Amino acid sequence: MRHASFFFDASRSGRLCALVSELLALLALLTLLAWSPALEAVEPSPTVGWEAALLPEWASPVPPEALVVDGPAEIRWMPKPFAFTPGRSVRFIDFAAGDDGKDGLTQATAWRHHPWDPAAGGSAAAGNGVHTYVFKRGVIYRGQLIGTQSGTADEPVQLTSDPAWGTGEAVIAGSLGITSGWTQATAAASKTTGMPTVAAGRLWSVTLPGAQVPRALWRLMADGTRQRLPLARWPDWNIEHPYNHFTQWLRVQRVEKGWPSTTIFAPKVLTAPEKDAYRGATVWMDHANTSGEFSIMGPLPAAAASYNPEKGSLRILIDHPRRHPNANAPFFLENLPRFLDQPDEWWFDAKESRLWLRLADGNDPNASVLEAAQHQVIIDLRDVSRVVISGLTLTGGNCPELTKAPGGGDWERVMPIRQMAAVRFSGACHDLTLANLAIMHSAGAGIVNLVTVQDQVLERIDIRDSRFADLDNGGIDLNRRSTAIKGPSAVLTDLRLWRNHFSDMGLRCSQPQAGQGINLQGVWVADIAGNVVKRSAAQGINVVGGGGAAPLVRIQIRHNQVVDTLLHKTDFGGIEFWGSGPCYVYGNISANPVGFVAHRNIYHKNEAFYFDHGLKGYLFNNLGWSERRADAYRGVMGSTFFKEVRNRWNQAFHNTACDFRGMQAHEGAHGDQQHYLGNLFLNGANHLSFWRLDQAQEIAYANNLVAGPYLQIYNRWQGDKFSTAEQLNARLAAQSNHLSDAVGWISDDPTVRDSAKRDFRPSDTSAAIDRGVKVFVPWSLAATVGEWHFRLHRRDPATVLGYDLYVQGFAEGKTSLYQLPMPEEAEQDDDRIPGNDLSGAGFTADDYVVGPLEDWVRGALRFDGKRTLAMPHAGLVRDFTLTRDKQPVVIPGGDRATVEMQDNAFLIEAVLRVEPGHRGGTIAGKMDAKAGYALGLDDAGRLQLALRHDGQQVLTVARVSLDDGRWHQVLAEVDRTAHVVRLYIDGVAVATGRTPVSGVSLANTADFVVGAGFAGAIDYLRVARGTLADSRTSISELMSWQFNGPALRDFTGRAPTGGRRDIGAIEHPTVSGQQAIRYTPPVIADDQVVDDARQIIAQPWGSVSLPRVIVPGSAFDVVVSFGTESIAGQALLGVDLVVVGAERKPTVVAAGPRIAVTAGVTTPYTVRLQPPAGVDLTKAVVRIVASRDGTTAGAEQSAEIAVKRP
Repeated sequence: MRHASFFFDASRSGRLCALVSELLALLALLTLLAWSPALEAVEPSPTVGWEAALLPEWASPVPPEALVVDGPAEIRWMPKPFAFTPGRSVRFIDFAAGDDGKDGLTQATAWRHHPWDPAAGGSAAAGNGVHTYVFKRGVIYRGQLIGTQSGTADEPVQLTSDPAWGTGEAVIAGSLGITSGWTQATAAASKTTGMPTVAAGRLWSVTLPGAQVPRALWRLMADGTRQRLPLARWPDWNIEHPYNHFTQWLRVQRVEKGWPSTTIFAPKVLTAPEKDAYRGATVWMDHANTSGEFSIMGPLPAAAASYNPEKGSLRILIDHPRRHPNANAPFFLENLPRFLDQPDEWWFDAKESRLWLRLADGNDPNASVLEAAQHQVIIDLRDVSRVVISGLTLTGGNCPELTKAPGGGDWERVMPIRQMAAVRFSGACHDLTLANLAIMHSAGAGIVNLVTVQDQVLERIDIRDSRFADLDNGGIDLNRRSTAIKGPSAVLTDLRLWRNHFSDMGLRCSQPQAGQGINLQGVWVADIAGNVVKRSAAQGINVVGGGGAAPLVRIQIRHNQVVDTLLHKTDFGGIEFWGSGPCYVYGNISANPVGFVAHRNIYHKNEAFYFDHGLKGYLFNNLGWSERRADAYRGVMGSTFFKEVRNRWNQAFHNTACDFRGMQAHEGAHGDQQHYLGNLFLNGANHLSFWRLDQAQEIAYANNLVAGPYLQIYNRWQGDKFSTAEQLNARLAAQSNHLSDAVGWISDDPTVRDSAKRDFRPSDTSAAIDRGVKVFVPWSLAATVGEWHFRLHRRDPATVLGYDLYVQGFAEGKTSLYQLPMPEEAEQDDDRIPGNDLSGAGFTADDYVVGPLEDWVRGALRFDGKRTLAMPHAGLVRDFTLTRDKQPVVIPGGDRATVEMQDNAFLIEAVLRVEPGHRGGTIAGKMDAKAGYALGLDDAGRLQLALRHDGQQVLTVARVSLDDGRWHQVLAEVDRTAHVVRLYIDGVAVATGRTPVSGVSLANTADFVVGAGFAGAIDYLRVARGTLADSRTSISELMSWQFNGPALRDFTGRAPTGGRRDIGAIEHPTVSGQQAIRYTPPVIADDQVVDDARQIIAQPWGSVSLPRVIVPGSAFDVVVSFGTESIAGQALLGVDLVVVGAERKPTVVAAGPRIAVTAGVTTPYTVRLQPPAGVDLTKAVVRIVASRDGTTAGAEQSAEIAVKRP
């Protein structure tokens, strides 16, 4: 179909309105500066300090000095200090000496209780209001606070402390303080209660008030620290290995799987003769995930339902029909009186409400302060807003019964993690700030939320500058759902988690999906920055993006450091992203993801960064490494630096990874439009892997650099393996879905200063210098219904692939997430959400050029004023099918928001170049004779937007012409609520106009077209159903991010030193210009197996691959590789099988053909040799020679390798 330009002459009045609009923008035009052909960067607004109030949203809240690269790389925790800022109305609380009957207005008349405490009385109980509540320092407040009072817009409710009132910390404890009442049990009493005989005379007990069963007990030390006392257990284990915490646990011999119980057999250790010896015990044991025995959910508690002494077996209750322990899984038992056999162990008799404590001889607990966990939630904020909690220490929280996690089929019960926290957001809450807190020593979690009603909103939550330590179930855990599957869901958005510190998270975690430092599930907008995580059972940071109909998803995970993560779980990442993006993961450090699989005694499925079912994630400027350990496979602990499963639209660029068995791996049947660019891989084994290399519509490897010892540059599971860049380049060049000409380089030279010491700055002669890439990373906009990068699609140059991601309401649910526009995986053509590809006739590969936004791909399309791209109207409105509960469900096409505009706001953004002197034409639009919209040029070459309804057209026209042959960014914004149209060129407002009246639809039956009657080139185009304000951004922020943002800078924010970025995360501060690359093919140890039959022998000049055993009469191949500097000029390669006779005279028994060798080429050469049958190979060698004639005379390189006979 031929598509003409939409524009026609407007009426005289229309021209007059447009002229008025232009005059209003005249002042702005005076400041308009066109970009250079290279798209000059837009300078950000000046700021004061490193966290000015009006910084762009993406500007980092982390001070520059926290990002350390001069030496061992590190992100330092640098919180902002606490400041006491009371409001107009202040109340004082002193739990030690206060009186609820007083007025609380002064320190001398302080209350004992906070009004939110159910134990409050008198004036305190009646004193709830918008106040600043000041807790005295040096005093432990014991109780629970249930917050129901909101603040106002100018006066929040505050819970805080004043450094000038008291000394030490202001503590709110959910624990019960025990200072007296202990009695020593007699030997007879010990025997009757089932205590072990060794405990006789060493047991003390005390009756506790209340009905809560304590799940933790601490001793309060003289310096204010807390010592955790172990619940009675067997065996009495300790951690003796930094990463294997299970060396002293028992082991399961075999397992009989069942549901709701499973039986474990350990007859060598379960030897007690009594029938009920272990009944009622809590069994902590490794459980595998449903995805396989190498995917471990960690040690989880289960109840011992029965014990069979004859078989040495325990029947345990499990929480999921497909999560069972494996043979050789570690386990231990606890919470029985018979296990009270070591000092400081304790046990609670729930029937008698009596706490038993075993002490060493001569110790009296009445001389100590002990704390028993009591309240599961310490501060519960219920449907409140504008509350600030700061400058406090929260400790001593309890947790629910450990063995009652939601069971299979009981999906509507609230998950236990929602019922245990130092602070909980219950219901609809907004504008909450938690700052400068110490949340420590709790059997529960740090901060969680509870969803109580469908579509509740939890938004504008600020958690910052706080320390989390020794929390059994994790640090921050916010989720749009509080039940396992069924139940109400909420909106979770506008979260800021800045500069928090986490240590020892989840190391006694009682449910499968907890134990992270930070865990956000179903979030729309979030900023996670400046956090440090040290030692966590699960991920350091785990984020699931989107959830429900999410018009705007914008997630930033930046400048965080996570170290020693995955201590108890596998098949996760130190930093992990799921769901829908855009999610920007940049400037982070992820080191030592542990992933120890105890029943196999290996480190496995432990990734530094993991995008699991993640859509539109950007991973750049990150650092990652893992330890080299003798107890790890191939001596390396980490499995993969960056792993993906079932992803689309992800880009990983300018990352630096060191010491992983794999560097990049994409697994699964789903995955498309993925790019891996400018990454630096150091000391890896197998570097690259992509399961759908052939099937993907689009894949790109470009400008990556491999340095240090390695096995394969590419190793696809059950597929291709390549040792050199030339081999991989040849493979990719043969594929029409690959975007780049070359995967990158391999270098022998030290590319960084000291990778062993984690100093990843490029060396002065690094091959990484000036070999990086320029990648365009769009700033997320709300309801993006069309997005195109115009990268050459070699399979069909007449098609421009879409990149838009807008998860709408009909896509709710896990199954539909896989059914986003991925046509290769659909069971039938329409069993998916329709995509937004553009197509047109006559376009060829020659029409694509390198544009200003990206330099690694031909990513701009030239238009000649005749050819047009289009997206048919029929495709926008057709019905489609999705699967729900394994049943097909037809979704009406009208339910899908597209580039078809009704009475909604929208914007169009493009980066383009207009041919000099060109006039008229459409950049993008959808318009017929009656209605629609079109962005294009008028007959003077000026930018204009046309809006048409009922055949009447409204024009907004810029005063400046774009026909200068230079690249420009243009944006047209239509605000239907304010009835305003705004045009921007290069970030400057150049025109305003009016929209049609409210309620008037622009819908029409025309195709959406791009480039009709337009002469020039387009590099980028985007259409979104909303304004910049709807996207919670501004034109200046969008311009700053896209053209001067972190994707164009390095880990520290440094701009490129030379003409382009260096490969990897860190830019060399002074050296520019590409350095020579020296490379010798894989240096692999002699004892490392290539396969069962072959070996690789390293040589100073390259490597040789040949069979381990040579059989007379059987032909075999010898594969020879040379380094880039091994051959100086022309040479012939000679490979012969030589037998040394009795007089040491060599005899050639099999001669290979002479092959011309090209200097500097590292592609392997294969020579086939045919030894004669019956030849004696006792003293045989394979002789390799490179010389002018392929003989030993004047050999430039040579080697002799002894062979083995059968």
